[in-house]
Amino acid sequence: MRAALQQAVDHAAAIVCISHATAAEVRALHGDAVGDRLRVVHSGVAPQFFDDPGAQALQGMTLPPADTPFILTAGKISPRKNVQGVMAALKIALREIPHHLVVTGGDGWDMAQITALLDDDDLRARVHLVGYVSDAALRALYRRAAMYLHPSFYEGFGLTLLEAMAGGAPVITSDRSSLPEVAGDAALLVDPGDTDAIARAIVTLAQNTALADRLRVAGRARAEGFTWARTAAQMAAIYREVARA
Repeated sequence: MRAALQQAVDHAAAIVCISHATAAEVRALHGDAVGDRLRVVHSGVAPQFFDDPGAQALQGMTLPPADTPFILTAGKISPRKNVQGVMAALKIALREIPHHLVVTGGDGWDMAQITALLDDDDLRARVHLVGYVSDAALRALYRRAAMYLHPSFYEGFGLTLLEAMAGGAPVITSDRSSLPEVAGDAALLVDPGDTDAIARAIVTLAQNTALADRLRVAGRARAEGFTWARTAAQMAAIYREVARA
């Protein structure tokens, strides 16, 4: 990755970054060598995430009972995604709320740590590891979830925040890297290294209906501002700029 970035710095007419946070990292690594070539183009959220795929999308999945609220977290299980922190926070929060946790995504290289955490009767009964799911199933989970929890330690962008917002899920996410940039004021921000803070945010959102409703509305409006058409137009402008140079 460093070699590829060095090649871009040495030869590229423009260097496109997926977030201002990523652009800042590139400049921190290469300083004046990047000159004025950095451009930021955010990703978009696919229109289908705003639509309801229907309950049939979840058929065959082992999920909490229909009358049980659940927290959703998505992404391959890895230390960067902080699934361990999610489970530790849930263990604290479950004393005050009835919510279960649904985790989508494949097993990471630290899966043994997750398995060890689940050697706990309370957590085992409330955690559902569903693995990879279809696009339609993920959209349905966003719509059914009481909240989307993503306290990642690092993201270049954080597309799942926008997908969750488009689907109507209130979002709790990290105050690090690109995630505040993507979330804006449409999510609760927490320190991903502070398990107690994550637990407090979960309980607050679970018990405060007015806050959850506000975040649902704000999140959907936030997601509507990130379109692939806008991304394409910005990229086309960069291509034209480079062609004229």
